[in-house]
Amino acid sequence: MLLRLLSLLLCLMTAALWAWSYRSGDGIVQDRETLSDSTFHYRQLAAYSMRGGVMFNHGYFQRVLSPQAVAARQIRPASLGFWHIDRPRYPSGTPGEIPLQPLNWLGFHFGTNHGRDPATATYSSSLSIVAPFWFLTLALVTPTVFVSWRRHLRRRARSRNRCVGCGYDLRGSLGRCPECGTEVPAEARV
Repeated sequence: MLLRLLSLLLCLMTAALWAWSYRSGDGIVQDRETLSDSTFHYRQLAAYSMRGGVMFNHGYFQRVLSPQAVAARQIRPASLGFWHIDRPRYPSGTPGEIPLQPLNWLGFHFGTNHGRDPATATYSSSLSIVAPFWFLTLALVTPTVFVSWRRHLRRRARSRNRCVGCGYDLRGSLGRCPECGTEVPAEARV
């Protein structure tokens, strides 16, 4: 019962987010900066809700710094933040953004972007995966439908005096189903 209720609640929340995602883009972002020797590293993990889907993004940036830049660099601590934009759009492929055209099937998107610039000693890469809300809603409602259907079949079998395991007619059977060995409930015994 608790699983069905939780699954239904998550399904309704996902459906509400689906409708909201066309009006507003929201997300949660975790980023971290590190400095090892003379190399600056920046990593970002993010999940955004926008335009009918959820985009999961991983980004990485690396740059070799001069000794003066290393001395002046203030490393921010790891942070967790929220992101919001009105009328969201997926990145269009402008420099530095993630092109999401390679795979676009039923609302699923996948995109990657990486490159190295020897002149500035930088390297960047990013990976994005978009899952449509219809898929997430379907995945969350499936346990509820499955459990409800099984319960319906069991109730129907009991009401027709049949075994809940195999459907065998239990009239005249005592204790166990003669076909599959499932124990017969006391109210089903005749």
